[in-house]
Amino acid sequence: MGKTAILHIGTEKTGTTTIQNFLSLNREEFFVQGYDMPVFNNDIAQFWLPLICYEANRVDDMVLAYGLANQSDRRDYVERTRHAFDAAVSGSTCHSFIFSSEFLSSRLTRDLDLHRLRELLQPHFEDITILVYLREPLAAALSSFSTLIKGGSSSLTFRPPASAMRSLCDHQDLISRWEKVFPGKVKPRLFQSGDFEGGTLLSDFCAAMDLDPEISSTWPTPSSKNESLSWFAMKVMAKLNNSFPRFLSDGSLNKQRGNILHFIKDLASDMPKYMPTEEMASDYANHFKDSNEWVRSRFFPNRSRLWDQMPQTRPSGRDDYFSTELSDTESALIKMVAAMWSSREYPIPNRYVDKLRDIAMQIEKKEALGLNEAVAILEVARHARPSGGMILQKLREFNKTLNEA
Repeated sequence: MGKTAILHIGTEKTGTTTIQNFLSLNREEFFVQGYDMPVFNNDIAQFWLPLICYEANRVDDMVLAYGLANQSDRRDYVERTRHAFDAAVSGSTCHSFIFSSEFLSSRLTRDLDLHRLRELLQPHFEDITILVYLREPLAAALSSFSTLIKGGSSSLTFRPPASAMRSLCDHQDLISRWEKVFPGKVKPRLFQSGDFEGGTLLSDFCAAMDLDPEISSTWPTPSSKNESLSWFAMKVMAKLNNSFPRFLSDGSLNKQRGNILHFIKDLASDMPKYMPTEEMASDYANHFKDSNEWVRSRFFPNRSRLWDQMPQTRPSGRDDYFSTELSDTESALIKMVAAMWSSREYPIPNRYVDKLRDIAMQIEKKEALGLNEAVAILEVARHARPSGGMILQKLREFNKTLNEA
C-alpha cells in the first residue's frame, strides 16, 4: 500500500504552534503508530516546506529570516532540502507523513505555488489529505492584529473586513483554492472548543489522524504559547517597532531588538486585550456571511450555524481606553525602554527601575484601569528591586484600591 501525506495547513491563529510542539514532543510515539514527520535543521514549524515552493524571485520576511535573499544561496537551499526530503520519505517505513505549517495556507496563495507543492509530493505519496482548522473570522483577525505587532508592525489600525487576510477569514476562498489543485482532499475542522473531539485541540487533532484516543491521550502535551498581547502592550510595542525593527535595511535580523517583545509582554500580561466595537463585529459578520454559509452547507450541513462562539465586543464608554493615541504614561515608558535597549542594558539597571516607579506614580490618581497599568509597571520594578520600600508600599496601596473598586 502506498504512503499517505497529511498536510496540516493551519490556518494561522488556530493553535498550529501547539500542534507542532505536540508533534515534536511525541515524535517517537507517532512513529510507533506509523506516522513520520521530516524535520530539517530543527525546524519543527516546517517553514521549509512552503519556502521551497516559493517562486524563485520571491522575497518576504520568511526568506529574510532564513538568510536566503541571495538567489544563489536560495537555489542551494532548495536543492539540499529537496534531496533531504526525498531521502527521508523514501527511507521511511511509516505509512503516513505529517506536515504541519500554517504558512502553507497563508503564504502559498497562488495556484502556481500549490502546483509546485503537488509536484513535490505526488511522486512519493499515493494519497494526500489537506487538514485545515477554520476560526471565526473576527476572532482570527483580532488574534492576527496582535501577531502583526509582535512581528514588527507599527500600525495600530484594526483592519476592516474588506482588507482582512483572505487566507485567514475567507474560508470559502481558501478551501476552493486548495480544492482546485487537490480536489476532494480538503478536510476542514472548526477551531472552537465546543467542536473539539475529545474536548481539546490536541485530542481533536489526534482524532483527525485516526489515532486511538486510549493511546494518544496518555502522551505528554506542551504548554500553551503564542498568546495575544494586551492593548497596552500593543501600543507600546508598535511604537518601539519603529526604533527596533525586526529586520535591518540590508535584510539581516536586527540583533539589537533582542527579547524586547517578551519584556513588554510580561510588563502588561494581565491587562485587557483589544476589543472591537459592535459595529466592527457586525461588519465582519456581514462581509463573511456568504463564505461562512458556503462552508456550513457543504461541510457541516447538520449545524444550524457555523460559529457558536463570538468575540467579546467593547463595552460602551470604553472607546477612550482603546484609543491609538499614546498617554503620557505610555510615552514615558517607551522612552525608558528605548533608552535601555539602545544601551543594551538588561536586566534593568537601577536608574530605570526608578523611572518605572515614577511613571507608575504619575497615574496614581487615575481610575481603576489606570491603576492596572501602574501595578503592571511596578511589578517589573519590584522584580528588579525586590526590597524597594516605596515600590512595595505603592503596590499594596494600588492593589487595595483595585480590590475595593
